[in-house]
Amino acid sequence: MSTYTVRSGDTLTSIARALYGDANRWREIASLNKLPSTLIRTGQKLMVPDDVISEVEITSTYTPGYTPGAPVASAPQIESLTSPEIMQEVAVTGRRIDYTVLAVLLLGAWALFGGAGRR
Repeated sequence: MSTYTVRSGDTLTSIARALYGDANRWREIASLNKLPSTLIRTGQKLMVPDDVISEVEITSTYTPGYTPGAPVASAPQIESLTSPEIMQEVAVTGRRIDYTVLAVLLLGAWALFGGAGRR
């Protein structure tokens, strides 16, 4: 058995998360130490199994199975998004929107300034 000294701000769940990697295992610590409640105090010594400590040491040296910052093979290339065909479609769509806005403005002006049956 090893001991863990409670630090300021520690809770049983935070200790379980740090030692086991699972906050829900706080009951194991409470049971092992025969705690009557979840209240712990700074400086209190808690018993923890040695195998828990070795698991923490193993997970702290984990290396990811990829190279951070390396490009992902299936990611689309930015150059393909600026092809002439796409740029042409954007221009055509933009003109359609311009014509639609102009038509709405003209109809609104016509209705507002007497074109809709004013006498």
